[in-house]
Amino acid sequence: MLKKMRVYIKSLYLISLLILICSIIIVDSTEIIIENENDLINSINDASGKNEIIFNVNDKEIEIFNNIQINNIKKISITGKSKDTSSLKFNDISNGLFFNNVNSIEFFNLTIDGYLYFESIRNLNIEDVNINGAIDFHETKENLSLNILINHLIYHAVISEKKYNCINIYGLVEINNSTFFGSPSCEDSLLNYNGENQNNLNITYSHFDGAYSNNCLSVSNSLKTDIGSCIFENGGAYINGGGAIRSINTILNVNNTDFINNFSSSNGGVLYIYDSDVTKVNNCNAYNSTAIERGCFIYMTNSHDYEIMTYIYNITQSYTGFSSLPIKSGGLIASVEGFSSLYINNFYGEYFNAGNGGSAFIMNDKGKINIENIMLQYVMGNSKGGVLLRSISDYIYSIYYEPSEFSVDNGYFTDFYQNYKKDSALFIYTETNTKIKLTNCYIYNINGRSSNFIYSYGLSIIIIDNVTIDRVGSDGPSSLFKNVKYSNHEDTIISYDNGEINVRNSMFNQMQGCSYSYLCTGKIKLEYEIINNKLINIGINTTINIKNSTFTYIFSDNFFNGKKNSTFIIEDSVIADNYILNSILCVDSSSDLGLGQYTINNVEFSSNIAYYGTILNILEMDSNTQITFNNSSFYYNNGIHYGGIVYSISSLTNLYVVFNNCKFSNNYSSHGVISFSYSKSSEPYFSNIDDLRNIQDSFGTNPTKLVLTPDSIDHFSFVSGGIVTGPIKFKILDDYDYEYSRFIDLINYSEITDIMYFKVDINDTYNAAVIGQTISYCLNDYCEVPNVKVVGNPGNYKLQMRIISNQYYIELLIFLET
Repeated sequence: MLKKMRVYIKSLYLISLLILICSIIIVDSTEIIIENENDLINSINDASGKNEIIFNVNDKEIEIFNNIQINNIKKISITGKSKDTSSLKFNDISNGLFFNNVNSIEFFNLTIDGYLYFESIRNLNIEDVNINGAIDFHETKENLSLNILINHLIYHAVISEKKYNCINIYGLVEINNSTFFGSPSCEDSLLNYNGENQNNLNITYSHFDGAYSNNCLSVSNSLKTDIGSCIFENGGAYINGGGAIRSINTILNVNNTDFINNFSSSNGGVLYIYDSDVTKVNNCNAYNSTAIERGCFIYMTNSHDYEIMTYIYNITQSYTGFSSLPIKSGGLIASVEGFSSLYINNFYGEYFNAGNGGSAFIMNDKGKINIENIMLQYVMGNSKGGVLLRSISDYIYSIYYEPSEFSVDNGYFTDFYQNYKKDSALFIYTETNTKIKLTNCYIYNINGRSSNFIYSYGLSIIIIDNVTIDRVGSDGPSSLFKNVKYSNHEDTIISYDNGEINVRNSMFNQMQGCSYSYLCTGKIKLEYEIINNKLINIGINTTINIKNSTFTYIFSDNFFNGKKNSTFIIEDSVIADNYILNSILCVDSSSDLGLGQYTINNVEFSSNIAYYGTILNILEMDSNTQITFNNSSFYYNNGIHYGGIVYSISSLTNLYVVFNNCKFSNNYSSHGVISFSYSKSSEPYFSNIDDLRNIQDSFGTNPTKLVLTPDSIDHFSFVSGGIVTGPIKFKILDDYDYEYSRFIDLINYSEITDIMYFKVDINDTYNAAVIGQTISYCLNDYCEVPNVKVVGNPGNYKLQMRIISNQYYIELLIFLET
């Protein structure tokens, strides 16, 4: 019983204490109805020492002509009936409410036209309020413990004089279901938040409109900023970057947010990320967003010596670069600089206009971009770089660090166009110390003006695995891969290239190096010449490995070209149905063409068409080039003029070209269906040469003999000045005693390189001479000497028929009588 009484007495004591506390609070709380400015001023003056004061604004507009100072009150509430009917209107919009040393402030259900200034406060609650004016928080140490809650605010930046930011805010801030409108009177940001490295910002279901004048939201020094289900539109960043959001030294998360019509005159059309350790952007849409310099969707850079990370998931970006001011640099999607890394997963983009710039992505210094699941369509570039990527690195700087990296896994890229001619690429352009990796990609309809598909300028590693490249073209000479770097010094060009390219499980189809020139209109160009258009063109000390890949329906001058000490390794691949103006591999040591080591293992070459050797065309050769074919097959290739597979006029080809255990079937050429060489002794080494020579016309050489036809005279005599009436006919044979039969039938339908010319001369030019048409041509499978005159002293002479541009000739005995 005693214990129960003690509990009862204790309970009564607690109840009494609570009643006492409540009585004290009620006594110190004052509620005032405001009818005019004087009521407000007088009530504030009388509120000194009060714990709480509540101002009620009825359904009316209260006009205020002076600044209102509110100081040293623990809590103040200003409440209206409705924001549509209750308002505090300052006659001069630059005047307003100034709060200092107020612990807690609340605004409910009203409209405020004027300036709000806060200093040394702890709590701010804004609920269902319209504010037309500017808002500032003074930066003090008390802001570190400041808490701000904003719900259902509609804010318009109505400002009479120029101001740097419309709103400056600090503390632990939460904003929900609110709308913010900027103004040209604010020079930089609509809302500028500083977390002072201790506070967080959270924004949900809110709308920011920069009025084409302001960065919508600038966040700095925030421990964490979360933005969800918001809209950022009409942002305009003209002083610093970030048309929609600027993040400096902040951990930023953005989810389920739309970005519409955002613009930056510098960097970051939508997002500007600086020194922010982690940024995550998920399930967002960006429409009509542009940065004049770099990064139309995101620009990220880092001044630290450690890596910052940005993760982008489930993004749609469309209609980029269609502003009245053209883009100058690029990064139509992203620009990544400094020690920064960007990861993208599930990205869709379409309709990108580069203006005077280019490249969907730009990397600088030690940047990294890794992409999974991306689809890009209708992208136009108009500047130095590649339409997909431009990687820029300082050579001296980059050699001390890991290379910049760019990788794409599962990419779909269609309808790209490069409108810039010099130092550009249809797809990727890299500078020193860059690693490129493309896997599981489909690339279709990529075109441009004399641009290489991948242009590697210096130290680079390129890996291509399971990639299909279909319908790529340029209106002038270009390459699929080109790795080269030149330095001009005292008019001397020095190549110092290094790099690595790995191509695996990939397909290259319908690529044209000059798709808009007369070379690609279907006209057959019959004369032989070297044009600087190579499918894969690499520099010195560069290696390319191609494995299990297919090259089909490609129009190019030649396929592979290397410099000194470069290496080509091609294995388990197919090269078929291509039209090559010169040959798949051209070698001319006198012009540094086709140098390096070439190893081809188990490759099928079929149905390729060229003019002089579909696979090899060798003009001059030395030890700087080594070519080896192992276990490869050659079917239905057509060397239109000479050499179905090999055309060589070098006397050293036998030392540096090897075919080991290779198969040849149904190849065609007018002379030498497998090989046409300078001579029999200088043709390439074939391990199965004896079997191959059983194939009719399998090998041919330059002319080595001229023989008279059976119906030709072999000697005659006449008086000086007489006409040689003949007939004198001869045929041309090679080292295999095969007759040359590639003579024209109708001279009017042939070009000059089709014609075999010969000259008629005499062996003793001191005592005799040939007069008349001494140069003629061969026709209908034989050559016939025209009617010429021979004048001279009586004696025995030899009439000579010599093939022009060739040391081989035939002599015919003639006698001049007195």
